[in-house]
Amino acid sequence: MTTTGSSPLCEQIVESFGSLVSSTCFKAMMDGERNVQADDLIVVNNSFIERKSIKVKSTKSPQYLCANYDQLDNVDASGLGVCTPDMLHNNFRRYSAGSGNIPARVSLAEGIDRNLSGVGKLIFLLIGTVDDDIEVSVPLESSLCSLLRFAPTNDELLTLREGVVEVNDVKYPDALRTALAEAWARRSKSDGSIPADFEKKFVGALPVLRELVHSEIQLPEGELDVREGTLMRRMIDSLVNEIAAYDAAIARCGGDPMRDAQSFSDVLRIAYNFASDSQKLITLVVSLCDLKPLLLWATVAEHFRLSQSFNDLSGSKETKPSPTLFYSTVTGARNHAFHDLIRIDRAIQVRVEDVRLQARNLTLFAPHAKKGGNTLTYEDQELVEALTQFTHAPESVVTPEFWVRSSQVMHALAELLVAMERALFSLNNECVMRYRDGAPGPHGMPNSHQP
Repeated sequence: MTTTGSSPLCEQIVESFGSLVSSTCFKAMMDGERNVQADDLIVVNNSFIERKSIKVKSTKSPQYLCANYDQLDNVDASGLGVCTPDMLHNNFRRYSAGSGNIPARVSLAEGIDRNLSGVGKLIFLLIGTVDDDIEVSVPLESSLCSLLRFAPTNDELLTLREGVVEVNDVKYPDALRTALAEAWARRSKSDGSIPADFEKKFVGALPVLRELVHSEIQLPEGELDVREGTLMRRMIDSLVNEIAAYDAAIARCGGDPMRDAQSFSDVLRIAYNFASDSQKLITLVVSLCDLKPLLLWATVAEHFRLSQSFNDLSGSKETKPSPTLFYSTVTGARNHAFHDLIRIDRAIQVRVEDVRLQARNLTLFAPHAKKGGNTLTYEDQELVEALTQFTHAPESVVTPEFWVRSSQVMHALAELLVAMERALFSLNNECVMRYRDGAPGPHGMPNSHQP
């Protein structure tokens, strides 16, 4: 791949496209094409996940990356283009150079220029710095102390100051009550007996304070290098830590509860959390890419790899896998391992042919506003209603190999987020560079407040 003389954003786009078309999976797809000519146009899709399952509300972008077939082995910025063909359903489409329906295209440089003005600033909140040191206060309405303040930079869990109680954490009320008693004892030189009214108001104010505690994000200003402390980095670090714990648990049990039951429980717990939250992360990333195609172009290989990791896990040949299917499989397996309190795993039919229902009352034409007003009541109805509240969760049994290979999906999503983080910084810097001289754009007037 050749990227000399281009911006970091352009370089990442070329790099990602080149990584995709050089992958074994993509080459296998191309091997299935017949009578391919050097100047045939290869168009790569811009969406690789089944969209309905993750409930994406944004609209798929009409812009697609493309290159001639003979440039795929050494793609560079000059050979990469952008086109707007009819909607693609497969991962890629080949347009024969001799056909009459080959879509018009523009250069990658022009495609970048056309999209920069619509970038806006809101997307960069993901790479904004998160400030956790925000102080908030609530009144205590006590003659002893009038204010309860959250002061996260304090060293002590609780500090008594003149008229103010300061805490650096609000998650553990029992620990805070103990700390208050100790601080009061030191201050009053007594046995720590706190006036009951003061303690009651302190305990009552904690949930109010907890609701007010928050962090703030400062949108980036100027050109920036990839750095710690951003919202995106927190997402990545959390995911990477969970993946490390998952891989360690898999190494101990091999996905088999018979080898190590406790480690297998860890596998189920982490896999369930991942399956649930990964849908939200994927929805976020897909929405970003729909709205800002430049981000998709810069991460297209990672999108493709995530799609293939889902397909490899399920053994499906579908071109667009569903993260919801992965979630339902993990949830069913977890339900199988952790039954409800009452271990009944199937429906129960009660033969009641010989039971006579002693009807009490039948209500018809109940008021429209009274839902469920049309009812039949009968003897022992309360018993039936008490019994019919029980259900059993759907269950599924998967092989140990499923849990081992699920790690590939986790790693693929982490790699996509890392690539997205890099793309956001590159895009931010591209916008700053293009519009630093005051030209209208996403970081200057009048476009600085675009959503």
